[in-house]
Amino acid sequence: MTSIVAENDWLDEETANMAREGLRTLVVGRRRLSYEQYREFSRSHQEAALAITGRDANMQKVVSQYLERDLELLGVTGVEDKLQKDVKPSLELLRNAGVKIWMLTGDKVETARCVAVSSRLVAR
Repeated sequence: MTSIVAENDWLDEETANMAREGLRTLVVGRRRLSYEQYREFSRSHQEAALAITGRDANMQKVVSQYLERDLELLGVTGVEDKLQKDVKPSLELLRNAGVKIWMLTGDKVETARCVAVSSRLVAR
């Protein structure tokens, strides 16, 4: 994230605090483009969108190059992401049946730990 917005100790601390509480974090930012920057982005994006091979990678590269950098931080939110109904009893039934359970996630470590505890995958 620090490669998209300027290095910010407050941001790092707040997102870590929210993640430890089990909240999904969303950082909101913006980047203003001049008319010329927008035209250059639009041309490159259109070119990438029409590519026959490597379309997705090319489009991601254009977005990263023109938009997802030097963002001005506007705010941070933390949203509670509740477990779905019957997750705990389902995991317990699987465990009692001898099924080994693994949790794969792209979350921050703090959020993943909180989910693992709340779903009783691990003890507190």
